[in-house]
Amino acid sequence: MFKWLQNYFEITRQQAWAAIAMVMLCILLIGFSYYIPYLPHAKINPIDTASLAQLQEQLQADTISSFQNKTTTYNKPVSDGSNIRPFAFNPNTLDKAGWLRLGFNERAVKTILNYKNKGGQFYSKADVEKMYSISEAEYKKIEPFIQLPEPKKYEPKKYAPYTPITINVNTADTAQWNKLRGIGVVLSQRIVSYRTQIGGFYSIQQLTEIGIADTLIQQLKSQLILKGGIKKININTVLFQNLSLHPYFKNSALTILKFRKTNGGQIADWETFSAIEGLTPEVLARMKPYVEF
Repeated sequence: MFKWLQNYFEITRQQAWAAIAMVMLCILLIGFSYYIPYLPHAKINPIDTASLAQLQEQLQADTISSFQNKTTTYNKPVSDGSNIRPFAFNPNTLDKAGWLRLGFNERAVKTILNYKNKGGQFYSKADVEKMYSISEAEYKKIEPFIQLPEPKKYEPKKYAPYTPITINVNTADTAQWNKLRGIGVVLSQRIVSYRTQIGGFYSIQQLTEIGIADTLIQQLKSQLILKGGIKKININTVLFQNLSLHPYFKNSALTILKFRKTNGGQIADWETFSAIEGLTPEVLARMKPYVEF
């Protein structure tokens, strides 16, 4: 058989033995797999439900007992209060010697002081009663002697009544503007800066040009006075760089000066000025209070 395998497969004697062994092992495994269902099974005892329930009850009892034993350390001490020698005291300021003089033992005093050292405060007598180291009888004896300051009553901050002030829109500084309700620091600075640029206000409504709502202007109208002259611009002598800085003239400065030049360098009156091409009635109305010839 070995020679046949060797001749057919061209393998060595050792390789032939190995092949035969593998075939035999496969046959054994296949036969064993058919025989497994007929093997006797080991009997498994059913769960003893009664024993399991008893074990569960025992575990619950042990847990409850353990918890009760653990919490008994927080129960109030048993004392009839005969150890207490009361005197008037403030529990928030009483030191160790004072608590001992009241009649409490070292352990009770340590508990109280630990509470205070961790930031605890006694705001009422009930807070003293809650201390685990003080028995009910002990508390009843010291309760009449506990002295705690009356809690501070909340008193709303009193503000001085607002007294309306009156200011002149053409002379008031930023501090005065800031005193008006609804104006504030930012608007105060903006108003004064814009007033300087245009040369003063001729109408309170000009305040709308710097972002102040008309409703606010109406609210403040009774506190605003309009006095003082307007800084006028002489159209016949003004330079281009100066005229172009004025918010009302900057877009028309070149047109105005060209007209002045073609008109012989002189603009005689408002009627002549208003004839300048390109100046709309709205623009002219804004310029008029600031023009002189």
